[in-house]
Amino acid sequence: MATKKTSKAIKGKTTKSAKAKKPAKRTGKLPTGKGLSVLMLGTGAVAYPTTMLLREALPDIELFMAKRSWRDENIGRMTRLCEQYGVKLAVHREVYNRFGEAEFYGFRYPVATTVEEAASHVSCIVDCTGQDIKAWYEDLLAARPRKSLRGIAAEGGIGEFGPQFMYGLTDSVLDLTLERRVEIPSCNTHAMSAVVWALADSGKDIDRIRQVVAFIDRRNQDIGKEGGAVQTMTFEPLIDDDFGTHQARDAYDVIIAALGGRVPQNFRMVSHATKLPQPLMHAIHFGITVEGEWTREMVHQRMEKFPLLAFTDYRAMGQVYDEFCSTSFVSRGYDYAVIIDSQTQVVPWIGQGVLLEPGECRYSTVLMSVLVPQEGNAVLSNLACAIKYLYPDDYKAIVEDVIAEKHLLTVIV
Repeated sequence: MATKKTSKAIKGKTTKSAKAKKPAKRTGKLPTGKGLSVLMLGTGAVAYPTTMLLREALPDIELFMAKRSWRDENIGRMTRLCEQYGVKLAVHREVYNRFGEAEFYGFRYPVATTVEEAASHVSCIVDCTGQDIKAWYEDLLAARPRKSLRGIAAEGGIGEFGPQFMYGLTDSVLDLTLERRVEIPSCNTHAMSAVVWALADSGKDIDRIRQVVAFIDRRNQDIGKEGGAVQTMTFEPLIDDDFGTHQARDAYDVIIAALGGRVPQNFRMVSHATKLPQPLMHAIHFGITVEGEWTREMVHQRMEKFPLLAFTDYRAMGQVYDEFCSTSFVSRGYDYAVIIDSQTQVVPWIGQGVLLEPGECRYSTVLMSVLVPQEGNAVLSNLACAIKYLYPDDYKAIVEDVIAEKHLLTVIV
């Protein structure tokens, strides 16, 4: 793809927001945010940047961030977040006193309130922990009316909590004035769903995609998180005879939701996953069966049209990761997947014998390899979901403004 090639001197400098259409006009002047508030559960790789971006997007809302552990290992991070972004730290009631005792070189946690108190009055809750606390959520939703607690967004790992909210795919079909429970998919689910959606021309050509087989190489452990590393390649268990690992099941659900619930008759997704002893990014290798004779140029043209995918001519994961750390907000990439330009191949099934006439092509196989930025794509969905709960008519324009102002998405890496 000649249009994607560039010299190393300008890599990462072009942004999708520069090429994309102007953000949609807001329906009117935004309210001041007085009386609106958000509680973020977690302080890690998703919650921390989501909180900063939410403050950038909506400077007037009241913003709480919940922390469970009283250890002194990130007093500095929480102090900076509260001082620079006006975030209020909430801690769980049962460990409130333990937080008061924690101290590191004279610094203490700037605790403002308890999680229980914040949860009793905030406008929406965004859970980035993945912990199974559905019972607490149900109690909150039952105790508080819709006009008060508009909704809860939970990390997808919680399971069977609500429909999948993914910015760019399902956000426009989910009515959050009615749906109070949603799940945010994982980063690999974001990548798989985005690649298939783009290949299907934003769903219009989904009936030509017959089968998606994905092999996922997961990184060793989350950047910034202790423990969980492996020393050798480790294979994840298969949980479903039809879908393999959970990523294909989740991506399938996202695609069906984006189609408004319509299930294509011949559409199938399967995934296998391994965990590798490398710390940087996930990688996904696709084998996708499509109807008809497709070309590499056609595949890339469809990928280019989807604003949440990027291309690179690098072939080393470390190079892509370094570019994101050098140019992205809080050292991460927000593109849903980075397509390795040289690793895309389309193989037509040219007819021989009894199945096809000589020269006839009934199917093609699209072979692709992509890299998945660390959690950044889930951050955009968390951000969009929280904003849509607060401003259902204006959320897309607000999110697009943040993307443009912070240069979160790239055309090329």
